[in-house]
Amino acid sequence: MIDERDRDLNALFADADRPLEDDAFISATMMKAKHSRYRRFAGFLPVVLALLAALLFAAPLQQLAVLATGALAMPLLPIGDPFFAAALLPVNNFAALCAIAFLLLRAAHRRLFR
Repeated sequence: MIDERDRDLNALFADADRPLEDDAFISATMMKAKHSRYRRFAGFLPVVLALLAALLFAAPLQQLAVLATGALAMPLLPIGDPFFAAALLPVNNFAALCAIAFLLLRAAHRRLFR
């Protein structure tokens, strides 16, 4: 067993063996706690505001979604026969036109920029 002590370790213990500054430590700790409360409130406030905004705009956004769904489902070309109109409705509406345009633009973008 080695009886020799490490000088660096003894220096660390010597530095740690001093009386703590009670008032400065307590005031610094209380200040950090106060700031953490403010930070918690600052993090909680956007969540509350987002929930309030969602409650305020829920009905108008739902109406907008219903109107958009109705507009996207309108047939582009009128078809007289109800059977063929129902069969061709997935491709004979504004939503299908928008989807095809999006796919064409995406393919062109990939071909030009990749």
